[in-house]
Amino acid sequence: MGIDVLKPLGLFILIAYVAMAFFVIVVLGIVAKIHHVKFFQLLKVIKNELILAFSTASSEAALPKIIDKMQKYGVSQGIVSFVIPTGYTFNLDGSAIYQAVGALFLAQAYHINLSIGQQITLLVVLMITS
Repeated sequence: MGIDVLKPLGLFILIAYVAMAFFVIVVLGIVAKIHHVKFFQLLKVIKNELILAFSTASSEAALPKIIDKMQKYGVSQGIVSFVIPTGYTFNLDGSAIYQAVGALFLAQAYHINLSIGQQITLLVVLMITS
């Protein structure tokens, strides 16, 4: 027993963070490239707001500052005032990834084998519903 009990939980946390980092780098990197935005420059601009959102576990805490910074970055007010609040409300991909990894963790803990198709279905359903 002892510390060995915590190893699966540590692995769960590690996998969840790696999956979310992968999503941010790949998906947002592709979106930034399509729209000719320098990805790492954008991250540098909103660094403080990202830290605030992560440390408070609430992206809403950073919403006003993100809107101001995006307008200073050159995005029109109409786009910023529509896209950012809408994204905060409906684009909960991080939550879907966390729930999918959590569901897979629980399935493994109870020795339930899910096929690749079932795992993909789980992820898609969680992305649609979260």
